[in-house]
Amino acid sequence: MGSLKEKLTGFLFSFCACIESGDQGICCGSGVLLRPEEHTPPNLDHSKQIEVLDGLGQACLMQGEYTKASEYFLKIIEIDPWNHCAHYHLGDVYHELRDLSAAELWLQKAIQLDSSLAEPWIVLGLVYREKGEIDKAIETSLYAEAVDPENTVVLYNLGFLYQCKKNKPKALEYYSKAIEFHPDDSDAMYNVGILYQSMGKHQEAIEWYTKAIDAAPEKHQHDAQDALNKLHEHLRRKKEKISGEETPVIKAVAVQEELNQSAGEDDVYDDGPKSPRSSISSHHHIILKNG
Repeated sequence: MGSLKEKLTGFLFSFCACIESGDQGICCGSGVLLRPEEHTPPNLDHSKQIEVLDGLGQACLMQGEYTKASEYFLKIIEIDPWNHCAHYHLGDVYHELRDLSAAELWLQKAIQLDSSLAEPWIVLGLVYREKGEIDKAIETSLYAEAVDPENTVVLYNLGFLYQCKKNKPKALEYYSKAIEFHPDDSDAMYNVGILYQSMGKHQEAIEWYTKAIDAAPEKHQHDAQDALNKLHEHLRRKKEKISGEETPVIKAVAVQEELNQSAGEDDVYDDGPKSPRSSISSHHHIILKNG
């Protein structure tokens, strides 16, 4: 029968050959290439078996038992090589295991089988981001947005990716969309605060940090509160630095002009923006730290 590793290697090797040759076939568990016209839907008994295996695989996935989860999803593909959900979950598994090359291949295969679901596009975008391929991550995430325009995970991730590219208007646009559909998205609010602070718009930054504090669960309020405290301290020191022997009116004007002209580039951040999300962590669980 061969080990799980041998089976996975055979699957991925066949898929790579399929991609390179432009063949639209899908390799089954035996390594034989199947084509769309040869696909036979699983019978009723197989469908029940797939349902059980899928439930077990997803339970292991949510519990962090990734190797065990991969075994269940691979068994599904042996029964039904065209099961796009199993391919997607295998991509998710390998993303969580940080095997980005394997994750990329399984996710591409899932999309080849069914490109109408946002989840594979979302995780593939995260894979590209972790590989440092930000442009590809944006392109892939835009496909996810086209499939599901109101998906707050997609919108948040696009905001984050554009923030990485220092495209602040686009980042603000997508964070605003994410907040529109999820008004309590404290991470998006926090990142908006960082953007405004980097633009020298300190009052707006203070407002968004405050919103993030109000929206966040108590245990997640620290980052926004810390950023708000640091910004207040930064502005206080800047006012002291500007202050001289001028009259109170002239001094006040000078202080305001200096603050208005500040581009924010000298503002120091100990932490970057809150990181992108996967479909597994769609309930706003942070899975990465921005490097």
